[in-house]
Parts: sequence; C-alpha cells; structure tokens
Amino acid sequence: MKNYKVSIVITNYNYGKYLSRSIDSALSQTYRNTEIIVVDDGSSDNSTDIIKSYGDRIRAILKHNEGHISATNIGFAKST
Repeated sequence: MKNYKVSIVITNYNYGKYLSRSIDSALSQTYRNTEIIVVDDGSSDNSTDIIKSYGDRIRAILKHNEGHISATNIGFAKST
C-alpha cells in the first residue's frame, strides 16, 4: 500500500482568534505523511504573528489580499 501525502490547506483573512485552533488541529492528525499549508490573504490582525510562531512545522504563504479563491488556488498550487 502506498503512503500518499495529504496536503492540508488553511486559508485565512483576519481570523486570528481561530487560526491557532485550526493549525493545531491539522498538526494533530494521526496520519503522519501530511503537509500543512497556511495561506494568509493580507490579514491586518495578529494572524501573521500566529503563523510565524509555528516555524517550519507549517508552510506559510503570506500574500496581499486578493480574496478567498486566490488564497485557495495558491495553497493548492504550492501543495505537493
């Protein structure tokens, strides 16, 4: 059986108060072959600081605000 990689893409725009819970949930998955990609779509709250606090446990993409679909598309394009 192959050990497929699962990409978890979290998109965010000014949801800092929920962001840690989302990232922690992704990191706590029991399937180990995962990558967590967090795309911040130009937040003006504390989201960037929260994302940076996870270091290399996640793949962070910080971009200018272009909308949810743009963030989702970038996350998908960066997934492996």
